[in-house]
Amino acid sequence: MHDRMILAATLAATLLPAQDQRAPRDALGNHAEIKVLYAGHAGNTRETAWLEFLRSWFETVETTSLDKLSPAVASRYDVIVADWRRFYGGKSEDTGKGRSAFELPRDWSRPTIMIGAVAGEIARALDTKIDWL
Repeated sequence: MHDRMILAATLAATLLPAQDQRAPRDALGNHAEIKVLYAGHAGNTRETAWLEFLRSWFETVETTSLDKLSPAVASRYDVIVADWRRFYGGKSEDTGKGRSAFELPRDWSRPTIMIGAVAGEIARALDTKIDWL
């Protein structure tokens, strides 16, 4: 049931018609109560943009460094958004060669949205089907 709520919130965020004049949180109803943790590279523009977007939709959005993410930290949230700096291309402060040291433990049970290249790195440790194209 909980996974269905998360799926509904994700779909609502991507499919809400542009002409809907309600505030994003109002459009989601009770789903706006989902607690979201953005775990990324602290202080870069990607984090700023994602937090702005997520906070327009959900009442509880907090942030941590991806390197500090753990099952204990994740347990307080309904959804985790894992992100990092760009690995390739671009010339902004968001691009860097430094990889995150984060790896999902085998018993990871939180719904997690993995953004960009970090998804391939995180998922590789779990032997999932998520990988580079």
